[in-house]
Amino acid sequence: MLAANDDRKCERLRHLAIVQGPETPTTSECNNDALNDFLASFGSLETLIISAPQTFALKPWLGAVAGHAKTIRVLYLDCKAGRDGEQYNDEEIEEELTQCSKLEQIALNFPSMTLDAECFDDELGVEIMTDAIATLPFLRTIQILDLPTARTEHQLRHNHSSYVFLESSIKTIAEYFFERLPGVTALAVGKCSSRQSQIAKLLYRDRMFYVRGKLVDPNGGVSVAAIGVPTQGMHEMEPTSDLLDLEPEKSFVKYGQKD
Repeated sequence: MLAANDDRKCERLRHLAIVQGPETPTTSECNNDALNDFLASFGSLETLIISAPQTFALKPWLGAVAGHAKTIRVLYLDCKAGRDGEQYNDEEIEEELTQCSKLEQIALNFPSMTLDAECFDDELGVEIMTDAIATLPFLRTIQILDLPTARTEHQLRHNHSSYVFLESSIKTIAEYFFERLPGVTALAVGKCSSRQSQIAKLLYRDRMFYVRGKLVDPNGGVSVAAIGVPTQGMHEMEPTSDLLDLEPEKSFVKYGQKD
């Protein structure tokens, strides 16, 4: 194991993956000081993957992640909300992640992304957040790991109109991202959870993936379109999308290889 004060060894570290195991503590007494101290002790990571949806003990500060701003390209943070019940807020994303100018792929939970009858529960927050990450010049792919909704699990599974609403809303979200983020070419939603019951996965056999497309009207006008594609089609259309179907608890793709 690398010691946090062994700077020479840490500076060689390019790819770090932490996956919650069956023995990982989930109690409220846990804290992530050790992880943050370790991340802050060097600044050479290109890939950071943390899959710990059941414990906030492994939720890093975005300030510690921003310490790798000059090198980090791939960021996957599936972490449990903190003691305040919140994921990373818009201000953290704006202040910290926007420093990471080499980011190409992001997967995390966006605080303002909650579905209601108007599609977005906090449209202003979404606008602020997308404006912030629009400053990342190399960002190509985004995965929203969990998209909360007011629909119950029963409604998602047995009410066709609720299901159609979700499907339509997710496509609208993808188009919204593509319109506001010209460099982003692929987007995925990992799952959709109900705020009123246990997590309810979308009734797809796989995650829902979208790639950037365009619509041309009869007068020659062009508008952005989100085109739903299967996994294989997504990778063929956007090679920089290996993060979107990553399942850290099952298997890893190999990062760090460039053509």
